[in-house]
Amino acid sequence: MRTAYQPLTCLTSYRVWVTAGVYKTLEHLWDAMEATEEEAGRRYTHTLVVRDDADWLAPMDLNRLLGSRPDAHGFALSCDARVPPLQPSEINDHAMLLTREHAHFLGRFYSKVILGGRATACRVHVSRSGRVHSPCWQRDGVARRHGLKCVGSCNSEELMRYALNRAGLRIHLVGQALLPFERSSHILVPPRGSGRTDICYHKMCQSHAQPLPTPLGRGLCSTLNLWRAEEAAEEAAKKALRQAFEAEVTREVARLAETLPAGELLSVTTIAEARVASRNCSRVAYTSVDVVGPHPLIVPPPGMDASCAFAFVGPDVTRLPPGKRRFVYLSNIRSPATRSVSLRLFSKLPKLSPHILFPRKWTVFFDSKLQMRASMDELWEVYVSRVLQPWRVHNSGERFITPFTAILHPYSWMRKVVQDATSNHVPADRLGGKEFLAWANQSTFEFMQTEARLLLTPQPKPCALYNRTWTRQPKPACDNGFKPLRVANASILLHQIERYVALSTTVTGPHADSYRYYIDTALLMQRDAGVLFGPWRAEMARTDSCDRDQISFAHTTARLRLKMRLLSGCHAPEPQWPAAAPGKQVCHWYIANESTVARVRRTELDGHTAADSVATSAGDQTRATTPRQTDIHLKVQPKPRTRAAASAAGQAGAKVAILEKVGALARARAMQLAKARVEAVKLAAGGAARRSGGR
Repeated sequence: MRTAYQPLTCLTSYRVWVTAGVYKTLEHLWDAMEATEEEAGRRYTHTLVVRDDADWLAPMDLNRLLGSRPDAHGFALSCDARVPPLQPSEINDHAMLLTREHAHFLGRFYSKVILGGRATACRVHVSRSGRVHSPCWQRDGVARRHGLKCVGSCNSEELMRYALNRAGLRIHLVGQALLPFERSSHILVPPRGSGRTDICYHKMCQSHAQPLPTPLGRGLCSTLNLWRAEEAAEEAAKKALRQAFEAEVTREVARLAETLPAGELLSVTTIAEARVASRNCSRVAYTSVDVVGPHPLIVPPPGMDASCAFAFVGPDVTRLPPGKRRFVYLSNIRSPATRSVSLRLFSKLPKLSPHILFPRKWTVFFDSKLQMRASMDELWEVYVSRVLQPWRVHNSGERFITPFTAILHPYSWMRKVVQDATSNHVPADRLGGKEFLAWANQSTFEFMQTEARLLLTPQPKPCALYNRTWTRQPKPACDNGFKPLRVANASILLHQIERYVALSTTVTGPHADSYRYYIDTALLMQRDAGVLFGPWRAEMARTDSCDRDQISFAHTTARLRLKMRLLSGCHAPEPQWPAAAPGKQVCHWYIANESTVARVRRTELDGHTAADSVATSAGDQTRATTPRQTDIHLKVQPKPRTRAAASAAGQAGAKVAILEKVGALARARAMQLAKARVEAVKLAAGGAARRSGGR
């Protein structure tokens, strides 16, 4: 007995599907059988071809089978009791016993029938109802039945009957007891993970005459209900968990309604869901996103418990199914105090409220544009080393450190990173944010005004690179328009900066030298830092404050004179003891060659609305109806291979240079206008002071 396995491949001609791989492998076995006969010096008397999933349920009596029709060339199963029944044009091909003189029909079926062209010549007659297929015969080169042309193509069992008739073989159809097998499969059975298997019939063939008794309790695989009971139990358990969660949220809402202040910005339901969902978590990672439709890809810190990673989403966000996410959705619902708040500011409220949502827990906020690489353990080591450091408090004298840390804005450390990259021969294109080098010497108060001017400066849309050697399409027209401003309301931002500048000249302040911290707000780590987040959120919620949280952060920390230990571009946790090894260094995502914090995938806007015009900046998240993901890191353009390509690339580079020059002129003009406004405010304040002194 020889066996072989070959994955099934299909050949199709109109509606003909042939399991060609079976017969191709069978032809290899046929060659091996002939070689065995030649080596032994004698031939077999009969050849039995059977599928490899045959489950023999009783001994086969060859003499009894041959005696049922001595003059037959071969034997096959009748399967006349099969459900659904065989068509008149079909013959069962699961097993066939042929005499040695005619066995080459199956041995060479692949080369003679399938590759020989007979498969495409097979035709059947399909009744008007489409339910009955009848065989056709060739007359004058055309397949006909009762004078009507046959147009229906054949399946594998119809092709087998057609080929047998063409070969003139007499095949006797016998009952299942004479070929006592069924095609069976082994399937896994409950409970999951047990490794237990059971046998069921992959395909069932039975006959009216001489039927085959089958084992009790065994049936078709498609009709078994092995997993339905377990699936129903799992669904009932999930439903019970949902109901228990909803009941806990309801009780938490009733408790919060008595303790929360009347003007709380967050919805009571949002707070209750967050507290109930994080009840068993000591460390929490969360983000917030508010788009219409699918949201950007959310990647929490690797290796953390998915039940302690949360995403606050609005009602218009399309949620992923449970099997495709590694976090828990929490509803960000508007409260009466936030009905008129802009969408971008509303999406930032969970970001600025960890002390309310997750009290007494260490939290990590990560912007939705960050695909986290650093684990919670690595981030915790950085937090402990930089913020807590109980063994260094006595030496430093700073006993009132805010339990919060973040990465400083790249403008403050980019120059050192570029110098290190130059000395270490690191490719310059692997560094992002190099545009901040122009303001490396500015103070925090000065850079806050600089970024405000940058946000208020219209940025031209870059023209797409075009190379005539790549395509024959005409050169597209370049859109000379401008990108949307990177702030929801430019007027509010302008007046907010003017207000801060005016306050810096008063006695109460905060003065310019009080501004010490300007951070990248894409990654925030804290533990009960309500002393910072409460005033920061209140400053953001003012009607005369914009939706740029970095600016409000700088002013809040200056006004409260908070002491913080923040992170520069890279930070390696210092060991508690001199003999201990330092922790793993984590770097800002702009330092692409060393960054272990996160990978950045920005969401760009294709459109712009007056109510919610947003764009990317350090530490800020963008939103759009249809988000489009792009890498933040610069890419190396391939060198042109032809002179035409080099010329086109040079023209594109010149065009980009022109656009950059236009942008620089626009920024310079905006800076002049802003300075003029500041001088006007100072003059007005001085005049008012002189008038009050004269009186």
